[in-house]
Amino acid sequence: MKDALSSLRTESALIHALERAVTKTLSAEELLEQRVSFIDGTLDVDNDLTRAAIQRILVQQTGGAGWAP
Repeated sequence: MKDALSSLRTESALIHALERAVTKTLSAEELLEQRVSFIDGTLDVDNDLTRAAIQRILVQQTGGAGWAP
């Protein structure tokens, strides 16, 4: 097992993409989409909230701070 793990390598393209992602500043729209996605992913399957409803609630709670609903 130890030998198998020590032979694993991360592709350089992935490393470069991760390095770029660390320094990228998210726009308000991108940040909103990430929040919507996170909340949607943590809700129970039986929950009736749609992504659009989650987005509306987030915008209402933040006063729409530069976000387009």
